[in-house]
Amino acid sequence: MGLCVGCQGTEPLESGFLDTDTGPPEPTTSCSLVTPGTEAEGWFRVVLADHPELDTIYNGVQISLGGTTVNLAKVTEDCWVAMGVRCTHEGGPVTYRPARNQFVCSRHGAIFGPDGVPVAGPTGVPMPLFEVGFDGTDLWVKVD
Repeated sequence: MGLCVGCQGTEPLESGFLDTDTGPPEPTTSCSLVTPGTEAEGWFRVVLADHPELDTIYNGVQISLGGTTVNLAKVTEDCWVAMGVRCTHEGGPVTYRPARNQFVCSRHGAIFGPDGVPVAGPTGVPMPLFEVGFDGTDLWVKVD
């Protein structure tokens, strides 16, 4: 069984603020099903039992897979996103903000949706995404 890559993001925030009392906006999802490959093909297993936060929507972790650090977040019931951790603007650190279901660069405030597309800030360049697969028990992320 496969899982998503390239989930569609949320609408841009008019004010640019991330935290509100209304919680995260409902994303529109268009997940592509991806069948995980093998470790020899660059796929890394993420044992969900070791990361229970990834079992809840709007939760995420930063995790190192084969020396590559990625943001891994559950953005809808059946969709996990794996995204880079360095902003496409000037390489600042990007982290997942569950309160808005967005990825944010702390250096200059660039905001990216779960699809990697910038929704606010100084860059127009999308964040790199990694393919995500699901084998029924664990996630698999392909790190190129």
